Amino acid sequence: MKLRAYTVDKMSFMLNKQFRAEPGQKVQIKPIFNREITKVNAQRFVNTVSVSLTNIEQDTPFYLDVQIYGVFDVEDWEDPQTNKFVIKNATDVLYPYLRTIVTTLTANGHVPPYVLPMANVDAIFH
Repeated sequence: MKLRAYTVDKMSFMLNKQFRAEPGQKVQIKPIFNREITKVNAQRFVNTVSVSLTNIEQDTPFYLDVQIYGVFDVEDWEDPQTNKFVIKNATDVLYPYLRTIVTTLTANGHVPPYVLPMANVDAIFH
């Protein structure tokens, strides 16, 4: 498997001006992850991953929506074992980019930087 390119498809950040944290209050942020695989041809596929923090009801200091995609080349895409393996690994490859973008957006938004958790990527992108 080879990453040919990755692209930031969408970045959105909005400060929640109504948010007021009490001293010592821990803010609960619950990101929503999504992954979509699109086959281009027998040797190429696109993996789109996204994270959203857009629930207006959630009392968070900001709302956020980020989507990136990677174009990958792989041999033997049609083999079910290969297919499962490359989808997991392609997501593993893109997740650090997603984490970096989220951290940069929040840091530049004048809120404490939010870093997506280190996680079992396969579990969060189900």
